[in-house]
Amino acid sequence: ITKELMSKSSGRLLDTLEAPSPDGIHLLEMEEGTRTLDEEGEIVKLIEITEAEIPSLPENTVVVGSVYNFEPSNITFSQPIILTLGYDINELPDDVMSVSLAYYATETGWVELEAEGNVVAELGRLAAPVEHFTLFAVLASVSPPPPPAPPPPPSIVPSVSSPPSPPSALKLPTPVNVPAITQIEPPE
Repeated sequence: ITKELMSKSSGRLLDTLEAPSPDGIHLLEMEEGTRTLDEEGEIVKLIEITEAEIPSLPENTVVVGSVYNFEPSNITFSQPIILTLGYDINELPDDVMSVSLAYYATETGWVELEAEGNVVAELGRLAAPVEHFTLFAVLASVSPPPPPAPPPPPSIVPSVSSPPSPPSALKLPTPVNVPAITQIEPPE
């Protein structure tokens, strides 16, 4: 017995859909009435999620876990769906400043998603509403590396040269005979 998930005529979900990953770490949630269309306007019946290579990252940013490619790309939803990505807190770098759920856009790079409203954050899980499919990942912002140490001041080292030569004999001026001075006393 299988349950009909979407209306054959409108392509809208007949009930809320929760699609966890096989390991239960990630979750895709669609509310009842959500309609999913591809870029030709056709109803999407199959969604595939695979690991992908990491596109370039902003400075001082690392991926926690993997990057996931949600396909078919360019899907649109009639209302936002909720994407939850889990991550291993032991994979966080020591110098982590913040963790966010983000998607990758070819034109702009990584874009952080706003966390789902009215939901208490759970350690190791991030959830946010999404309206399209692309690459998604958990990103960690890390502290910038410390600036390089300034170079040491130049040291003053006396130049090493050959030892000074011994002093040569000094020539003194030729002695001059100076007449003796006689003290003259004033007359009385």
